[in-house]
Amino acid sequence: MSITWARFYTERNVFPVSESVPTTAHAHWNGLDQGWICLNVDGAVSNQSGLGTIAGVFRDYEGSWMLDFNKKIDVTRPLQGAIYISLQVYWEKGFEVLSIQTDSLEAVHSPPRSNRCYV
Repeated sequence: MSITWARFYTERNVFPVSESVPTTAHAHWNGLDQGWICLNVDGAVSNQSGLGTIAGVFRDYEGSWMLDFNKKIDVTRPLQGAIYISLQVYWEKGFEVLSIQTDSLEAVHSPPRSNRCYV
């Protein structure tokens, strides 16, 4: 998936909305209880076109890859779209328990104000 993201950024001239100085964060895997599925999601939108892409990775409770996806989208709230698509995949695969992980507080704390689908 990293090649897909790199190609999207290169071809679409995607830049962060914020011009703040990036910071380094040390991440580590926090294992889940047996039977749980971990979902990592992210998304990006071009400032110029408004088009974006979303991606997600499902991992088992030990952190091993299970499946992933990516999708071009035509929305301005990519992380909500990523979560929506992820939940569709989750239901289709019959997973029972899920831990969603993202680095976006906006996606977690700002649910849509309407029933409008963002994908």
